[in-house]
Amino acid sequence: MSIIEVAKKAGVSYATAWRVINGKYNLSSETAAAVERAMTELSFSVENRRRLRRNVGKDKAVETVALLHFRPVTTLGNSILYLVQKCLAAEGINLVFAHVQNENEIPPAVRKGEVHGILGYGEMPEAWITESLKKTPAVWMMSTSSPHPDVWGDRVSPDNYGIGTLAGKYLMDRGHRHVAMMGTNDNFSSYGLSQRWYGFQAAAFGKSDSVHSISALQDSEASSQVMRSLRQKGTPGIELGSAQLAGTAEKLVDQWLALKPRPTGIFISVDRLLVAVYEVLYNRGIKIDRNFDVVSCDYEQNLGQHLRPKPGWIDLNRGQIAQWAVERLIWQMNSGKVSSNMLISVFPSLHLPTES
Repeated sequence: MSIIEVAKKAGVSYATAWRVINGKYNLSSETAAAVERAMTELSFSVENRRRLRRNVGKDKAVETVALLHFRPVTTLGNSILYLVQKCLAAEGINLVFAHVQNENEIPPAVRKGEVHGILGYGEMPEAWITESLKKTPAVWMMSTSSPHPDVWGDRVSPDNYGIGTLAGKYLMDRGHRHVAMMGTNDNFSSYGLSQRWYGFQAAAFGKSDSVHSISALQDSEASSQVMRSLRQKGTPGIELGSAQLAGTAEKLVDQWLALKPRPTGIFISVDRLLVAVYEVLYNRGIKIDRNFDVVSCDYEQNLGQHLRPKPGWIDLNRGQIAQWAVERLIWQMNSGKVSSNMLISVFPSLHLPTES
């Protein structure tokens, strides 16, 4: 019994059924009741379903899923992969993990079709994909670098346009008339993160006097100097990730200071850059007062726990990304269908700044 069968019985979408089943919904009572009736009629129970999968018995081998990480290591990526691991363990599914930076690092079991499914963080380069690989059910996580659909499999992604819209609305609601989004050139050229800019513009349209995009190339030389200095001081690895953007943050602050009138509401594309920008402002003696607001994305609290004043944070809802990816892969594995090109977008949530 699968969630898709419950959704069909209730006459709702897969996403709606998933929300009701997992207790994460803001729906009408009629919709919730329809899903609950369908669950009762189909004898669907999340715990029973998991118990059945854990006690597969002698007639069916325990399933194995490959979790492939295609991107550089970040705290955000690590947290999502950890949540995926927990979801798979709850389903009684074995896990094969690989951090894949070149084609030769794809595990042999994956190439030979000896896994029941693939969960990919990021994108597998098209040149690596074979007809044999495409026979394996697959779900990819996070944003794509281009607007083109994946060659095969489904994708669960943050709603980047929604992230930008939420950031813009937050700053508009706080009364800012001059706003800007800060990011690296890569942020604005990447398809996924560029959608944050379009959403930000849309939210500010007609409600602000000026909307700016402030971007800069990552200054590898300046950042390397900062990195060497911090390593000598024994700076923790998490903080080093933000230090890599130190040179970029200097350029971004220079551009912001040059704008007339200067934006008082800033949306910073990712939390690692947020920390670097705060550090530059502090080192230059620029005080962030009550008339200035910052909102950032990814909700990596371990990076910004010491920042004052606290920024607003947009949460990708990484738990839902992990859960939906696992659920969708299980559906493919159970149905025997290698689904293609379904995109599930997870809407973000806003965490307001606190004084603590």
